[in-house]
Amino acid sequence: MLSAIGNFLAGIFNTDPVNTLPAQMTTSGNIHVAGAGLLGFMILATLFITYQFYKQEQLRPYRVQVLMATILVWILEIVMISAMAVYLSDTNGMLTPETPIGGIGRLVILACSIWVIIITSTFQKAIQKNNN
Repeated sequence: MLSAIGNFLAGIFNTDPVNTLPAQMTTSGNIHVAGAGLLGFMILATLFITYQFYKQEQLRPYRVQVLMATILVWILEIVMISAMAVYLSDTNGMLTPETPIGGIGRLVILACSIWVIIITSTFQKAIQKNNN
């Protein structure tokens, strides 16, 4: 839930230009950054929910599909963290217009969206199968 709120906030509040110093960030930029930071809860939640597909008997038939989606999310998150480590170390931790991190972050959000679609459709299938 926190992640959904964070993504909503990051989506509706504009970010500041990349070269804005932290002390000069606008309220909108601060809300955008804080909202985007809540995506970490989504990444963590994928582990707990995927675990349920191994633990719950009625969800086990769908575990490979869910595991693959979870692995995709985690690989992209690791790529983003690694890219941040590389690019931000070159600029003393400051984002610059040349820092190519925004695109990777958007891929993580896309992967998380796909993960949610897979989870919800899988839960629907499991519920329908359980009701029959």
